[in-house]
Amino acid sequence: MNTAIIILNFNNYNDTINCIESVEKFNTASVRYYVVDNASSNDSVDILDSYFKKKADNSYLRVKDTGNADNYNFKKYNFIVSDVNDGYANGNNKGLLFATKDETIENILILNNDILFIEDIIPFLIEKLDTIKDVGIVSPLLLKKDGETIDYNCARTNISNWHLITNYLFLDHDFCGYRTRTNNQRYILKKNPELQEAEKVEIELPSGSCMMIKKEVFKAINFFDKNTFLFYEENILFKKLELINKKSLVIPRLRCIHLGGASRASSPSTFIIRSEANSAKYYVDNYSNFNTFQKIIFHIVIKFFLTVLKIKDKLKKK
Repeated sequence: MNTAIIILNFNNYNDTINCIESVEKFNTASVRYYVVDNASSNDSVDILDSYFKKKADNSYLRVKDTGNADNYNFKKYNFIVSDVNDGYANGNNKGLLFATKDETIENILILNNDILFIEDIIPFLIEKLDTIKDVGIVSPLLLKKDGETIDYNCARTNISNWHLITNYLFLDHDFCGYRTRTNNQRYILKKNPELQEAEKVEIELPSGSCMMIKKEVFKAINFFDKNTFLFYEENILFKKLELINKKSLVIPRLRCIHLGGASRASSPSTFIIRSEANSAKYYVDNYSNFNTFQKIIFHIVIKFFLTVLKIKDKLKKK
C-alpha cells in the first residue's frame, strides 16, 4: 500500500520541487504524490509539468481539476491543475479527492511545499498510526529553517474563547504583549520543554504544514471544511476528530524543516487579516463551544474589527 503526499502549489514552484526532492532523498516508504496547482498566476504549471515529465514520464499523470476523480490510472506523480484558487482547505481537498479514489492509498500526508525532509520519517509516522489506539493525526516535530529552533506551532492547544475574542477586540495588535503571552501558553513544547524528549505528545492542534492521517479517517470527517480560505483549518480538524473520538500526536524524535516556520508577520496584508477574521467567524459559528453570551460579544467585536479594517483600506486608497 502507498502513502499519498498532498502538496499545494501557488506561484512557488521552486519550493515545491525542493520539497519533493527532499522527500525523495530521505524517504524509504512507498509513496505517490498528488500536487495541486492552486491557479498560479506565474509559469508554475509549465515548469512543474516539465519537471515531472523529466523525472518520471512513464509514471506521471497530469489532469485538470473538474471535481471528478473517477476512472483515472493513477501514477507515482499526479499533477492536478486548478483554474480557481480556493485557498488552503479546498486546494488540499482537490488533491484528497484524487488520492482517496486511488485504491493503493492507505495513508495521507498533508505537506506544505515549504517543508524539507532531513530524515526518513514516513515509515515511523505510519507505524504510530497503526499501533496507537484512537490516534487520528500524527506529525513530526517541525524545525525552523536554521534546522535547530523549534517551530512551536507544531504542538498547540486550541485557542480559548476569550483569547479569540480579545484578539479582535485589540484590533489584531499585540496589546502590551497579551497576544504573545497567551500564544506562548498554548505552545505545548515551549511551556513544557521536557516533553521534547518524550516518545509521543498528545496535542490539540497539529501544524497543517506536515501531518499524516489514515485515508479512511479523512473520508470519515469529510476532508477539510471548504468554507475557510486561510486559517482555522487545524482548529476545525481538531473539532472534527473530537467528534469521532480521535486524537492528535506529535512525535518529537521525528523532525523536518519548515521554511515558513516563523511568527506571524508583523504587517500582514489586509487580505490575510480579513481572511483570518472571516475564518474565525466561521469557526465560531459552526465548530466552537461558545455560549450565547460569548457569541454575541464575538460578533459585535468582529463586526467592529472588519469595519475598522474597511476604513483603513479606504484611507490607504486616497
